[in-house]
Amino acid sequence: MTEPGLLADLSVAEGVVVGFLADPTERLVAMRQLVASADYAAIVAPYAWGVTLYANVFRLNVGKVEVLVVGDGFIRFNCVGKVGEEPFIRPRFERTGYLSGPDPQCAFVGPLVEFAAFGATLLPYHRKFIDAVGRKKDGEPVAGSRATKSHSVGLIAYARACVASPARGEGAGPYWMAKDESTSAEPYIEGARITLQVNAFERNTKARDKCLEYHGTSCAICGFNAQHEYGDAVAGLIHVHHIRPLSEIGESYKVDPISDLRPVCPNCHAVIHSRSPAYSLEEVTALLKK
Repeated sequence: MTEPGLLADLSVAEGVVVGFLADPTERLVAMRQLVASADYAAIVAPYAWGVTLYANVFRLNVGKVEVLVVGDGFIRFNCVGKVGEEPFIRPRFERTGYLSGPDPQCAFVGPLVEFAAFGATLLPYHRKFIDAVGRKKDGEPVAGSRATKSHSVGLIAYARACVASPARGEGAGPYWMAKDESTSAEPYIEGARITLQVNAFERNTKARDKCLEYHGTSCAICGFNAQHEYGDAVAGLIHVHHIRPLSEIGESYKVDPISDLRPVCPNCHAVIHSRSPAYSLEEVTALLKK
């Protein structure tokens, strides 16, 4: 394993990842899970997460603890739970002992092809792990992580490109994250096109915060509220939908968080984007009433 370095160029990161994840299906599974985990980490601890790319593995850290590791055909997926109890009953699960982690804690350590078959069922327990290592006892996000210094912008950009365009990953697998969920640090300016090997679009957490401050955290279509259903540990867990997709705009614009954005649950968000062009919120609401 080489020393970590900041690989800010998407094409370089892609070359490294393809080098140790040669199978396109495994690669797509890994990139989709990286996006899902990193985006949730950015919500929980926005200034204390980072993904480090090595020559033959990448690692996502939140605070002091690794939460996701992917190497040559394998994944280490950390969760809150006890080995031997549902759903942690498969042979690939093992107990972990991170001092800064929750109790109990365990991880799936095994082939990506096995993980792809049931990884979605582990996602709530994985998010609990991120919550535990990304927040202090008083609920405030942890302040920093060494991983931020070696954070690979290029790997995140490549992962998002794979999620946005599965053809780039050249494979198929479970889709656990909405296509238009990602983050950026620049306030309110959204849609800035990044010209690399594909076109990607920047997203903005401040615009998201303003949207939720005004519209609340219940789904604008079905009314689902994660905090009401699952408790305070997942307060604010909701997708934010751009009424006009950035991919249709094609240029940078100043987003209005109140008029342009709406909170929607993952299920409704998936329905919105289940066709092209996407359904409107009104159309999905009508489908739900039927």
